[in-house]
Amino acid sequence: MIKKLRDKEPEMQAWFDENFAKRGEVGASVSIWYEGEEIIGLHAGKLSPTDKRDWNLNTIVPVWSATKPIAAATVLNALDAVGLGPDDPVSELWPELTAAKGTGLTFGHILSHQSGLAALDPKNRPNITNYKAVITALENQKPKWAPGSGHGYHARTYGFLLDEIMRRMTNLPLGMYWREKIADPNGIDFWIGLPEESESVRARLAKLVAPKKTRKPADEKDFYKAYGKKTSLTRQAFDSPAGADSFTDMNTLKYLKLGLPAMGGIGSGSGLAKFYAILANGGKWWSRRVFSKNVIAHMQKVLTEGKDQVLLTETAYSAGAMLDPVKRGKKTRQLFGPNLTSFGQPGAGGCHAFGDPENRLAFGYVMNQMEPGIFPNEKCMEIVKILYS
Repeated sequence: MIKKLRDKEPEMQAWFDENFAKRGEVGASVSIWYEGEEIIGLHAGKLSPTDKRDWNLNTIVPVWSATKPIAAATVLNALDAVGLGPDDPVSELWPELTAAKGTGLTFGHILSHQSGLAALDPKNRPNITNYKAVITALENQKPKWAPGSGHGYHARTYGFLLDEIMRRMTNLPLGMYWREKIADPNGIDFWIGLPEESESVRARLAKLVAPKKTRKPADEKDFYKAYGKKTSLTRQAFDSPAGADSFTDMNTLKYLKLGLPAMGGIGSGSGLAKFYAILANGGKWWSRRVFSKNVIAHMQKVLTEGKDQVLLTETAYSAGAMLDPVKRGKKTRQLFGPNLTSFGQPGAGGCHAFGDPENRLAFGYVMNQMEPGIFPNEKCMEIVKILYS
């Protein structure tokens, strides 16, 4: 299997090179793991259009929503450690949450974008930098739909909901728990909250580049039409809480240091893929158990699928990850390869990562040139196709 994968590297390299020569990539990495070992690692480009430093395998970059499964797995691990899981009610841990009162809201509803707390009302929308105010706003917010009755992508509120659950369980912010209990002990090059004091880490940081293209993907026109209306649920979800309005805002320490579990992760392509490699390899790193088998099972199991009330397209979610929609036993989209048990999450602009436990594979693609689109573009997805060819 390793030889078969490495035989595909020249074709991947050729496409990757063309991303820079023909498709406008500035800096990027590809990382592919098999059975807990990195088999293919590609990198090229610059840290920014004006930075002469080369992008290398250790370059880190903000990955936006690709952070979500890492945050979710952290929460699932902590829940599992105290005998709780997706089916348990949130109300006992978080009684102040209005959406949990008499609704049967479960951890699984929150983890799978079913809580109805995808957006905050305009008069109940504090700035993303004010954690306490955001939590109070969420506690006072009536759900946009009855929890468990449908799903809609919780673009920003997802992270605050998970963070508060972690703080109530462990007395630690989610990003700190991730770093101390999971990332550092296992050498995962990924942060949820960039350390202010670590100049060596910050020196490896690439800068995001605003999109050059204005044309949106044709099959996402419903999303972009709704996003253009400030009163739509779609727009409200991406504006709740307020702040960090532009791609390049995430180049600043002001936002990177916050530890935003829905959109504030920073890592290398290898670090992002390694997270999935551990999950795809049974939850172990070498002989050390990192994630329980329950966590992996939860992230593979479909909890909801169908029309997404925010993204306005067909989506499917487990407790913590995005899945490819399936109809009559076949995938209608293959973001995560052909296998039904694969799971992952793209991030804004074109980054992408997933795990494939059936084949013990993991994939990560990170870059700094942002592009329009809900889902990953050809720069990344052609490499995924080659991987499974």
